[in-house]
Formats: sequence, C-alpha cells, structure tokens
Amino acid sequence: EDGTKEWPGDQPGFQELKRDCSCRGSSGYAHWSCLVQYAANKVAEGGDITKAWRECPLCNQKYNNELRLDMADAFIQMADQIDDCEPFRYAEALWTKLLALDLDAEESKKTAFEMISMLEKVDEPHKCASWVTDPYGHSNSAKNLMSLAYEKIGWQVFQEGVRLKDESESSAKIQLAITYYEKYKELAMFVGNMTHVNDAETKIARSKRLDPFNKDEVKQDLPRLRAIYNQDPSPLNFSNLVMALKLEGHQIEIERKMAREIVKNKHLLGPTNPLTMELELGLKGLKVRRVNMLGKDTTDDIWAHRLVRYEDHYSSCVIAPMATAHDFVGGKDYQGDGKEFTISMDEFLDKFILSDGTPVMCIGLKSPKGAQLNGKIGDTRSYNKETQRYEIHFEDKALKPASVKMNNLQAMFDLPSIE
Repeated sequence: EDGTKEWPGDQPGFQELKRDCSCRGSSGYAHWSCLVQYAANKVAEGGDITKAWRECPLCNQKYNNELRLDMADAFIQMADQIDDCEPFRYAEALWTKLLALDLDAEESKKTAFEMISMLEKVDEPHKCASWVTDPYGHSNSAKNLMSLAYEKIGWQVFQEGVRLKDESESSAKIQLAITYYEKYKELAMFVGNMTHVNDAETKIARSKRLDPFNKDEVKQDLPRLRAIYNQDPSPLNFSNLVMALKLEGHQIEIERKMAREIVKNKHLLGPTNPLTMELELGLKGLKVRRVNMLGKDTTDDIWAHRLVRYEDHYSSCVIAPMATAHDFVGGKDYQGDGKEFTISMDEFLDKFILSDGTPVMCIGLKSPKGAQLNGKIGDTRSYNKETQRYEIHFEDKALKPASVKMNNLQAMFDLPSIE
C-alpha cells in the first residue's frame, strides 16, 4: 500500500522500507525482511543462489549502499544455520559480503581469509548433487571461489605495497601480493577458467613492473623469452612473452602478436575453440585505453578511467570509469553512476594522463625534426610531470624514442594494418 511493492514472505512487524536499486514508482520500495525472504526462497530452489542476495529481481541491478552489506550479512546468518553443503554455502555468503565491502577496508582481507579457511574444509564428496569433485576431493566450484578470494587479497596487499615509501618494505609487500596472485592463477588454471588466468597474469606482470627491486631483472628477461617463443610458439611460451611485454609497455607488439595468434588458431582450431575465444576476449580487453586522473595514484584502480572515443573532430573526448573486477565505479572527482561523460580536450589535458603502454600517433608537430614523426605510431612508456611530456617508443624501430606533449598525440583505438 502507499505505493510500496509487496514481496512474498513473512513480514513480522514494521520494517524500514529500502530503495537501493533502479526500481522506481510503485516498485521503488520494499521491506528488507521481504527481500531476505525472497532470497532465502531462491536458495531453496537452487541455481545461482548468490544472485538473489546481490541483485534486485525486478531491475537486475546490484543492491547499493547499506542494503548491499545488510543482504550479505543476512545471507551469512542463513548459511550458518544450514547443514546441507554448509562449508561451501557459507563461503558463498562470505563472497557476497566481500563484494559489498569497501575495497580499502581491512575487513576485506579478513573476510577473504575466512572464506578460504571455510573452503579448505570442503575435503570430501558432499551431499550437493550439483558439485563436481576433483582428484583432491575439493569441488571445482570451491576452487573457483577460493581463487577469487586469493585475487581479492592480492589486490589489497598490492595496494598497500605501492603506497609504501620505503623501497624494501614496498618490494616485500608487492612480492607477497604476487604470491597470492600466483595462487589465484594456479586455481584458475585447475578449473579451466582462462579469463581468470589471463587476469592473474596481467596482475602479476603489473606487480613485477612496480616492484622497485625487480626492474632490471624484467628488462633482461624479455630477449630470452622472445627467443624461446620464436623457437617454439606454444601457447605457454606465448603467454610468458606477453606477460614480459606488458611489464615494459610494449602494447603495440602485444596487440599485433595476439591478432596473428587469433588468425592462426581460427585456421587450426576453429573460431569456437576455447583458446581462440579466450584470445579474442583478451585482445578486446587489451584495447581498453586506460587513463588516470592527474595527481592521483596511477597504480590505484579507483582513479582509473577509460578513453572511449574522440568527438567533434578531436576537440572533445568521451571518458568512462573503468569497470573493474571489483565492481567499483571509481573517479571520485566525478559524481554519478559511472556512465560515460564528455569533456573538452583542454579539460582532458588538465585532469588525465594516459597509462603506460597506450598506443598513440603523433600529430601536429611543427619543427623540421618533429614533423617527420607525424603519422608515426608508438607506445607511451612514461610521463614526465615537470615537462608534461610522454616518452614514445615507436613501432618503426628505425626511429629513436621521442618526448612528446599530449596535444601532439592521439590515442589509437585500433592499430592500422601492416603488410
């Protein structure tokens, strides 16, 4: 009544009305007890039971604000009272809470470790017929959840490491993060989730690149991995080479190689082969042109945005907050729901910088020496805040690296074909 949406389930006494999704009008409000009862009914029905605790069943948007955490806590309380599949169900409830937490909160790590501890108890075939047990006695579902928990811990530890000023302490934290990311990758490989394997490799590469004690070793390893791949272009050697290239910002070379691998795999394995499809998905992810807010920590995902496209003959551009694995909108200086917004190029130059490894093309250079670089493409390798210039390494190896201002660069969303 009074315009509220009535939900199935018991309603003992008055409950505060909630409105933390996209529903509007008569469907815009619901009693919290009704939402909990609805989600509990979905648990009894089976299927993707965590979705009912995270998303509104009408608009399918994730719950926001305090309701998000309240629903996660209710899920945990319910799981704690269920005997059937209790370890895994409780871990699922913890995962729902983990998604609801502020990623900077220490409770995020605590919840992830509790989740791993619970999943480690799943050491024998269980009552749930939907489980598929592996040779070690753990279910694939449990291992998949465990891998995600390790990813969360790794991300948190990595953020702590890059913020430390002492190089020794920073390196130790980053190496610890890599250990968690390696566990994330190991478990993802075990269950065959290549999307998570690629994500783990990207995070490992990024962590190694930012380890203050590891930079020289990374540079020395790249020629060796290139030689190994040239002798044996196996998927494993290709993956190792791509990881090393990411460390040095060789984005153009990676995209070229991945495009060739996709063509080769389509011919040899077919377009619907999982490896072919994973490579296509990986290339799509690589083509996201990440930018960071100037003056903010460029290693922190909360400041990350993506350059979507240029408009009005390159006088403006469209920016959107990054859609990260952590479901965090980011970009706190811009209020809103995370959708695209348009800014002038002058505003872009004042507020954003391109991420290392962004493919760019030189434009509008006037000096005799600089004019020869117009139309040439290369990767951004670093940004000098004092001179406001990017160091560009060109795809044409006959050209020496150049220091170029952003107003003489144009980000490349697709690379031009080469014969």
